[in-house]
Amino acid sequence: MRAIALAAVILLSGCAAYIPTAQLERQAMLTGDWSAVERRERQTARRAARNGPDCGRGFVSYCVDTGGRERCTCMTGQNLRDLFSSRR
Repeated sequence: MRAIALAAVILLSGCAAYIPTAQLERQAMLTGDWSAVERRERQTARRAARNGPDCGRGFVSYCVDTGGRERCTCMTGQNLRDLFSSRR
């Protein structure tokens, strides 16, 4: 029974309310405490770095890891096929 209660608490904790960035900024303007806004910006930056560039329609994100640093660029599908076919 304890296991079920623990699982329920864990699952419900994932349903915490998401506070929009605009609301965080309004609260920061009132209180002067910008730590929550800064934390959100760091989270957003980490997520963007992890996901790579947002390529438009007809483009593919191509990433290369060079010495622990990943560089990504957007390429057309044809350019990507040409790139890999020239490596043979």
